Amino acid sequence: MGAPQCESVARLALCSPVRADGYAVGTMQFDVPNPAYTGSLQARAHSRLALKIAFGFVALLWVISLTNWGLDLDPEVSSIRPRQWAGLPGIVFAPLVHSASST
Repeated sequence: MGAPQCESVARLALCSPVRADGYAVGTMQFDVPNPAYTGSLQARAHSRLALKIAFGFVALLWVISLTNWGLDLDPEVSSIRPRQWAGLPGIVFAPLVHSASST
């Protein structure tokens, strides 16, 4: 730890010791994006691809939900059944196909 580093913030003096790498102890470090990359065509293409994948996944969940509702599928078929080989696919499909509990 080095000598305290002081800076004036909103008329308050904040002093904290400085580490060997030049950062003050207890301060947060933020990565500043490189403007040359963030404004590039490749970055925009990656952003569009990420949005397409996210919206595609949400659309897939809606299609599954509407198919389940429209065909009145039995959620028992896709459920997890312990100690049965037929219940293994339910590990993947049970979160997607479920019914509202009627009380």
